[in-house]
Amino acid sequence: MLHRVVNACNGYFEANPYRGWFDQLEPVLQSVGASYYNGTACHLDLVQWATDPVWSKISNRAVRDRLLAEDAAFLRHQLRTGPFRLLLINGSSVVRQFERMMGMSLRPAGSVKGTSVESRMAVGRLPLGTRVVAWSVNIQSSFGICNGLRAAIASRVGELNHDDAIA
Repeated sequence: MLHRVVNACNGYFEANPYRGWFDQLEPVLQSVGASYYNGTACHLDLVQWATDPVWSKISNRAVRDRLLAEDAAFLRHQLRTGPFRLLLINGSSVVRQFERMMGMSLRPAGSVKGTSVESRMAVGRLPLGTRVVAWSVNIQSSFGICNGLRAAIASRVGELNHDDAIA
């Protein structure tokens, strides 16, 4: 059974690409030489289980908080022990939750602008050296996101990935 779960996770983007959602992140991944579709990137959620309704439709804050609290230890373990070289964080609410879960604060790293929206950037490192690069807008679902802002975020993520000053 475990073997089937691992294989399903490894083949997720071949079997269930959800391209409308994940394609919007591909330029950012490609800026650091990775892709969901060739197996060089993976997607982790704050909560390890799919929810019904989807996360954005869970209006009861207590339910959301319980799900986050129940899965925090599992995500912390993955991030503290996994062989990740880079962690990208998409959206300010995910950044805040990540900082709470990990007991750390990311450092501001400037901002990038689109036509009508600005995204704050932040950086840090996990205990085993994994670089962390985050941005404040949710690329897939924030109001006012344009291709120019996606491209600017991708470019800045590429720069920050090579910045040896990330501590």
